[in-house]
Amino acid sequence: MKSILVIFAAAFLALFGSAGVAGAHSELESSDPAAGGEFEAPLTAVTLVFNQQIEPSFAALTVTGIDGIQWAAEGPVVEQARVRAEVGDGIPPGRYTVAYRVVSEDGHPISGSYEFDLIDRSRTPAQANVAGVPPAAASTPAPTPSGNNAIKWSLAGTAGVLLVVGSFLALRGTGKKNR
Repeated sequence: MKSILVIFAAAFLALFGSAGVAGAHSELESSDPAAGGEFEAPLTAVTLVFNQQIEPSFAALTVTGIDGIQWAAEGPVVEQARVRAEVGDGIPPGRYTVAYRVVSEDGHPISGSYEFDLIDRSRTPAQANVAGVPPAAASTPAPTPSGNNAIKWSLAGTAGVLLVVGSFLALRGTGKKNR
């Protein structure tokens, strides 16, 4: 009976104790320009804010137009939890993809991407289409930042399997002692 209680206690700690650790990983909290939003030209920089400090030596941030041209300056500037990349002069209106890969202070990599539209309100809609922004672009839903949900579910699944296997072995072992 003691072994069953020990196995259940270990499984409980594995299931709920590891979920707190996985939940502590860094995530993207906000961005400027915002994901899925419109930003009025001129754009000078893209800034990402995370919930933990970021390791400066492992940060990468790109801003790419639909034509494949990269607009972010080499090597973003990292200040604690803030990652900022200057954008080249003359970035035209259009749809842009921000992609990032950073390493948080706890050593875990965080990566993701999102899109935003750079608009110039002084241009007519026909001119905006020439620049590559389709009229329906603003209605695209904003993607959610990359998180650590896969890690949380993997740990929970592993703990569940351990609980079932441990219970089976404990009950099997208890049955042999009574015979």
